[in-house]
Amino acid sequence: MEKVEANEDLINFESKVEVPNKKIALWKVILICFAVSFLFLMVCSANSFLYAFNDNQDINWYITIGNGMLAGKVPYKDLFEQKGPIVYYVFALLCSFGNPYINAFILEVICMTLFLFFSYKIMIKFTSDFRALIGVILLCFVYTTSSFFVVGGGAVEEYCAPIFAWFLLCFFDFTFDKKDLSYTRCFIIGILLALLLLIKFTLLLFPAIILLIWFGIKLKQKEYKKTFLSILYMLISFIVVFCLSLIYYIINDAVWDLFTVYFYDNLFLYKTELTIFSNLRMILLNGFFGSAIVILGLIVYIYKFDRKAITYTILVLSYLLLMIISGNFSYYYQPLLVFASVGIAFIIDYVSKLKFKQIFRKLSLIIMLLVCFGLCFPFGNCTNEMFWDEQDYIHFQIAEDINNYGIDDPSLFCYKMWDYGFYNVAGIVPSEKYFANNLYDEDSFPEMYNAFYEAIEQKRNDFVLVRDENYEEDKEFLDQYYQIYKEYSYRYYRDTINSYNFTVYLMIPIQ
Repeated sequence: MEKVEANEDLINFESKVEVPNKKIALWKVILICFAVSFLFLMVCSANSFLYAFNDNQDINWYITIGNGMLAGKVPYKDLFEQKGPIVYYVFALLCSFGNPYINAFILEVICMTLFLFFSYKIMIKFTSDFRALIGVILLCFVYTTSSFFVVGGGAVEEYCAPIFAWFLLCFFDFTFDKKDLSYTRCFIIGILLALLLLIKFTLLLFPAIILLIWFGIKLKQKEYKKTFLSILYMLISFIVVFCLSLIYYIINDAVWDLFTVYFYDNLFLYKTELTIFSNLRMILLNGFFGSAIVILGLIVYIYKFDRKAITYTILVLSYLLLMIISGNFSYYYQPLLVFASVGIAFIIDYVSKLKFKQIFRKLSLIIMLLVCFGLCFPFGNCTNEMFWDEQDYIHFQIAEDINNYGIDDPSLFCYKMWDYGFYNVAGIVPSEKYFANNLYDEDSFPEMYNAFYEAIEQKRNDFVLVRDENYEEDKEFLDQYYQIYKEYSYRYYRDTINSYNFTVYLMIPIQ
């Protein structure tokens, strides 16, 4: 009886939105998703060929580790970093040929294409195929210009966007279309859960809520045997992927380092100063446009489906609450934008009913593409650096000075700094395990800071880079072992609005 009522609701809803029967070939949808992804990321990602360099710390951390792996160093054991091993496997591959930043851009385009395709599959549940294609363009614009995309390309949340969209598609297939999870999908779910665990385990929160809702419904339906088998399929594929990912660390005798750094240190030593209030401000103020679309979509969904909307309401509000409690940097909130596909479907469907002339209806896809693409230039988070050349970044000046100093195979140490790409531009693989300042304070993780001080005291590196603020704080200590060789300064942009003066000193050992 419940299934009949659900189907009647769907039929009534489709009649309201006037969904035509004409279907668009999937290859055309994929091609459009690819074209939109390429165009928008070309402008909005600093990894794009339109940019001379991406000086954001996250992407450079990954590239440094990737280059280190190719040089025989083992993440966690020889080079300390916080992300999961899958990230480093991928970036070791991206660093093995060509320009790693361009390779990262290609990976972004692939991931965004898949994200838009799965989002399209979600949107056609609530609007027509053609309108969903218009929605794909708007969704890509919202995503790539959001303040949550402030990294300008390279956050792992961005690479995982298609995984989140696929999980949301499975959620709607199960709750909206009443299609149970097949064993094949359960097997895929296990693989994706293992990947998320080994990329950044906090990303498991999104699928965890979906699976808890699925599990609760299955228990209510008393389908115990099928539920057990479904979980077994998930577990088998999860264990297979997890074990395969350990082979590299088993060979390099670094399994303990992996578990200590990635799991223990992240869970018990990592600290953040952000509060629930600051997280709310990040979501509702900084990310207002995207968040408003998500909330609008939820409101309309509740209005149209009433009690049938309870599962989606639980999903959105639960994840939103978890983000408010546990969020940190702005890009942590990117997964929230997966829900924007629902709101955009309703918006496009409503606007399409307005009495536009027929010619505008036919050209709406092209008009939306041109308008959104044009708006990427003023609203993209890194577009003010689009016309910079290499000399506008101090990284290339520093690399040139190091290479011209006359030392064969020079070593470099960035003292108490994030990895802004100085190692990568100079073509130097760090010799220090703690080559950058990860987000731990000295009280909770003295081992890292002691390693910083020992590297200076023992003069283990030919060159040391230090930011002006850290130099002023540790001046008496640093001046005992190193002297300033040159000073460099440029404007560092977090996005098109927020920037600050970035000054570093290149220091050499005192003879």
